[in-house]
Amino acid sequence: MNQQVKASTQNHLDIFDIKEDMVILKNGTASAVIEAGAINFDLLSQREQDAAIMAYSGLLNSITFPMQVVIKSRIIDISEYIKKIDLAEKKSQGDLLKKATRDYKNFVSSLVENFSILDKRFYVAVTHNKGVGLPTNSAFGWIKDLFGLTNKSKGDLNVTDIIEKAKPQLEPKIEHVIKEFKRINIKAKRLNTEELVKYFYDSYNSDSQSGKLLQNNVTDYTQEMVETLN
Repeated sequence: MNQQVKASTQNHLDIFDIKEDMVILKNGTASAVIEAGAINFDLLSQREQDAAIMAYSGLLNSITFPMQVVIKSRIIDISEYIKKIDLAEKKSQGDLLKKATRDYKNFVSSLVENFSILDKRFYVAVTHNKGVGLPTNSAFGWIKDLFGLTNKSKGDLNVTDIIEKAKPQLEPKIEHVIKEFKRINIKAKRLNTEELVKYFYDSYNSDSQSGKLLQNNVTDYTQEMVETLN
């Protein structure tokens, strides 16, 4: 007799809830996430490089709280882009323009065949956990507490209380980090609730990595059950 097995994916994640632009971990930690851009350091003049280094040094020296930096890479599906080139070729007037468009499509296609086209995103997580401390039973236990590696039961968490305490602590830190990034000419923004949900959905679902479109409504990401196929 085949029996369908159901298991909650929430039991295997460190995330308890995502609310009011914050990620609430199972250990009671609240984190805000900043998405940052990048600069092409090699294309800067010597003077600009020196200024960027000085500004980055100032950023590091001004940080008095824990941060986590994440670099996320994924392969880009450019099939839709190729279709747009095909459409442009059909609409092109004149043989010379059509040939130029066709040559460009062949060039892009050859790049994809020989190299993986990667999209790199940079994120900075700023965390607040009033209860983080150095426990007596573990020399590095505070690291586990900081990044949500020690879980509490659902009954131990009051999300509303955590958010109320974390907000006044996190918001000045977020503003400071974004301000320091701007000094290096790096665009940065805080991810809101919807963007956080989509980020983690994308991270935990491989289908979305290959170009699968995500839903626009965050309430569509509430499915907790994973059913095995027999």
